[in-house]
Amino acid sequence: MSDQEQTQAPPQAHDEAHEEHHGASRGLYLAIGVFLTVVTVFEVFAPRLLSNGLELRPQPALISVLMAFAFVKAGLVAAFYMHLRYDSRSYTNIMIMATVVIVYFLWLLTFVGSGVNFNAGF
Repeated sequence: MSDQEQTQAPPQAHDEAHEEHHGASRGLYLAIGVFLTVVTVFEVFAPRLLSNGLELRPQPALISVLMAFAFVKAGLVAAFYMHLRYDSRSYTNIMIMATVVIVYFLWLLTFVGSGVNFNAGF
């Protein structure tokens, strides 16, 4: 028996080590993909389903819910499909800080410039 045959790991051990190195299993990727698809379908049809038929302009509550879904979806994509969950925490912290800055500027553009009175009760 040669040295190569003795040091070579069985294929199953290689597959397990390969999957451990790259993170999630195919089943988890599939489950996340199905979840993302279902949430996207809801996001597309929710404004039409929740409107009163006369006014298709979304209400602030619906916009907030849709934005929350969008952030959850973006987080799942970044964590699993972009492999941030298995990378250094510094990359994750940079992405979180960038997201907070973007959300702040979107909030400024959306609500502060639109004349929304934040002192009035809902």
